[in-house]
Amino acid sequence: ATMFLVGLKAIGFRKTAIFFAASTTISFTSEWLGTTRGIPFGNYDYTNFLGYKLAGHVPYSIPLSWFYIGFACYLLATVLVDALGIPRPTLATIALGAWFL
Repeated sequence: ATMFLVGLKAIGFRKTAIFFAASTTISFTSEWLGTTRGIPFGNYDYTNFLGYKLAGHVPYSIPLSWFYIGFACYLLATVLVDALGIPRPTLATIALGAWFL
């Protein structure tokens, strides 16, 4: 919730909501495929220690953690790209944010 609020202040609702929806959907799908089909890293499972599991396999905290860690990297990249005046800021921000992640 804190990272979402930071995003609202830093880049606005639309971009924050898009990042939240994309990151949680992609990470949940990846984790669900991993825990049910073994794709792409082989079979694994989460214990109940991490709390309630979405679809019976993925702890709710996993997609949220990918959101806030990824979002922190994206925001840091945004600040650096803006400060350095790098051309094509969207591409540079995504590339630098991915590298940070």
